[in-house]
Amino acid sequence: MFKIKFTTKSPLCQIDTVEEMPGDNSKELIIRVKKQKVFVNEYPVYVPVYTGNGFRGMLRREIFGIMLEAASKRSIQIASPEDFHLMNAGGGNLFNKKDLDKEIEIRNLNPLISMFGASLSIKGKLRVSNFLPYQEESLYTDTDGTGKNRISSLIGVSQIIAVDGILDNDERTKYLTPEQISKWIQSVEENTKKRSIERNNSKTKTTVKKTDKKEEPTKKKAIKSIISKEYVAQNVDFYGSISEIEKLTDIEKGLLIMGLERIVYRNLGATQSNNYGQVEYDIKYKENNSDSTIITSSVTKYGEIGISSNYDIDIDSDKKVVDYVSTAEEFLGSFGQESFDIARLLSDTKSDKKDDEKKTKAK
Repeated sequence: MFKIKFTTKSPLCQIDTVEEMPGDNSKELIIRVKKQKVFVNEYPVYVPVYTGNGFRGMLRREIFGIMLEAASKRSIQIASPEDFHLMNAGGGNLFNKKDLDKEIEIRNLNPLISMFGASLSIKGKLRVSNFLPYQEESLYTDTDGTGKNRISSLIGVSQIIAVDGILDNDERTKYLTPEQISKWIQSVEENTKKRSIERNNSKTKTTVKKTDKKEEPTKKKAIKSIISKEYVAQNVDFYGSISEIEKLTDIEKGLLIMGLERIVYRNLGATQSNNYGQVEYDIKYKENNSDSTIITSSVTKYGEIGISSNYDIDIDSDKKVVDYVSTAEEFLGSFGQESFDIARLLSDTKSDKKDDEKKTKAK
């Protein structure tokens, strides 16, 4: 349905795990990016991946935002926190699957729920694949020399250090070079030895003359943590897709296209305050064995830390795409309060499940 390619224009970090390695005066953290195992010449290579689940959740929230904006113009409100959760996240609710007539009613009232689902109660219609750099899987680093544990060369590592008093006794985290980190570790070791000598000397002193000038004790200098962070390099092409599990309505297709038009302005992954995750898109729509590019984006001005970049967005005027978006816009201008009152429509199902749980406990 949709073929999506994005190219990293700044480092990309979708966090998988954070591992802690204890040290003498500090703790060292290693932040790992998400990876997927592929096989090259019989042995696995761990390549970077941006998960389809992460992209799907981001797209869901963009479309939810579109519906919220339309609702606010006509004073339509979300009925309850439960309704907010159903539309914004969907999972983790207590509702069971409803009969077909009720399911169709809910899908017609709320295309967001229809597309992305709501846990067990409503099955989603979309499948979003993982995004992988297929053309780069032969580029790797052999980490142990055996050829059996290989990490993609597209993954780099940066280091930051959190310290006490690194700049005018001000406590903050800074990106430092390996040489600066080594120098600071040495200074901490020297500081620790000096403080130890002063403590030992103070224990041996029995009296202090009033005329003696009191020396200021050496101020403690310490490393709070050293953080190694993996990231995906710049100018890496990732490929993924969005496909139908069940056929989408024209309204759903239009909302999906509108969501994709918005998502191209967003950074992906973590560390966005340092402008990680800037990407450029090429999105194609495929229907009836023909596909056409409908959305392209390019970063025209890279943002400084904490400042968003400027993007050029090109939206294709393909007739079928325009028709889908127009149909979605008509829905956004006409839906009523009942479209935001999904929990009420599912409430009897929720009660049935609670009754079943009570019966099970009673047995």
